[in-house]
Amino acid sequence: MAVSTTEKTYSPQTIVAQSLSVIHQRMGYVSPARSKDQNTNALVIAALRDPKNPPIDIAYLQLADEVIDFFRDLHKHPDYKSIKERGDAAEFESCHEAVMSEVTTLTFPIFVFMAHLYGKLRPRKPKVLNPNETQAKIINPGEFMGTLNTAERFFWKLVYVSRADASKSTMFKVLDRSGNIGFFQDRAEKFEGKIYLGDCFAAHATPVQHTAAKNGEKHTTFRSIEFIPDTIVAGKVAIDDQFDESVGKKFSKGAM
Repeated sequence: MAVSTTEKTYSPQTIVAQSLSVIHQRMGYVSPARSKDQNTNALVIAALRDPKNPPIDIAYLQLADEVIDFFRDLHKHPDYKSIKERGDAAEFESCHEAVMSEVTTLTFPIFVFMAHLYGKLRPRKPKVLNPNETQAKIINPGEFMGTLNTAERFFWKLVYVSRADASKSTMFKVLDRSGNIGFFQDRAEKFEGKIYLGDCFAAHATPVQHTAAKNGEKHTTFRSIEFIPDTIVAGKVAIDDQFDESVGKKFSKGAM
């Protein structure tokens, strides 16, 4: 259970995700020593308290899971030996201890800081893919799509749109040219009026999870979806493809 300075409680994922968002918006982490009123911890608390703030972007929530998993498994990390030799090794250990225990008002700032510390360990900027120079690879049927945590170009067909969840994110199901299955969550408004059920389109995306369903299907979950304009190939879904009535109609060609 995560405890904040308000009457609400927040999970570690929510705290780290909001921290990532604030750090990105402020172009960097603001330490308490630099500003008592505008440090990152205070900004995160203010953002969590503000009822007018939009839901945290799904990309930050997914990256927060990556950050939390890293510190939880810190001692098993292949680079742990070199981490212990760093001047800030104690800070990594503090984040590990925080993840392994419940969040309290005392450890809340540590969860805010771990988003910054993780970025220091991996300071390289994400590779920017040029849509004019990259091509979607053809993957064999029955395989996972892409390499985990590596942005690539994919070519998909949209076959299912789900109901929005509590975070106002919508689940999209896509197939590649070999029929391999992928899923991603995003805000429906990002694609409404651009892509319809049955359409094929290219996108840059980062695979974050490979899972095998009970029936043997291999599913790939993606984050950081960047739709590539001018790549849509109009199509239609098979009669047995379905969509949720509350959202799917917006992506039906019947709504055009």
